[in-house]
Amino acid sequence: MDHKSSFSFRGVHLNLNHCRRASSVLVRDFVRFNYDFVSVKDPYIFDSSVIEFSSTFRKFFHPYNPLAGFIIANSNFKVFPIYVDRYILALEIGFQEENFIISIYCPPSKDLKEDLDELKKLLLDLGDKNILILGDFNAKSRVWGLRDGDRRGDFVLEMAEQFDLLLIKMTPILHLMAHKALAG
Repeated sequence: MDHKSSFSFRGVHLNLNHCRRASSVLVRDFVRFNYDFVSVKDPYIFDSSVIEFSSTFRKFFHPYNPLAGFIIANSNFKVFPIYVDRYILALEIGFQEENFIISIYCPPSKDLKEDLDELKKLLLDLGDKNILILGDFNAKSRVWGLRDGDRRGDFVLEMAEQFDLLLIKMTPILHLMAHKALAG
């Protein structure tokens, strides 16, 4: 099936570490890998705004020093911002049914609970819709293959359990975690 059909799409989730070169490479990779969208964390910012992406892409970021957002390459996507914050951005992607994508970045220096509370409000508002959360929580848990966990990891796992979320931790080895299967 063509990845541009109404049933699927191709995207990637990246932390650019506020690096200009990484942003430039991403532009090239959009074409190379035929991405429909990219969820961006910690983008390169100049004069308080995200730069380095041509006008052929639609950019969705908070207007002042954003840390999470989306770049949309697929011109067929009907995109509606439903929540815009420096750390969290949610979009409705129009297909035959409602689909939502959420980009969230939780810096290690910031209180994670504050960001998770905002994310929980969003999830409650959206209800039982198709939702894809692309997040960098700066959290550790033994559940996703690390030797030690931390309190941030516990908070993320609690939220996953509360909302019956499937967690995927991207590392050199992909870890799929159905939280219910792991609880116990």
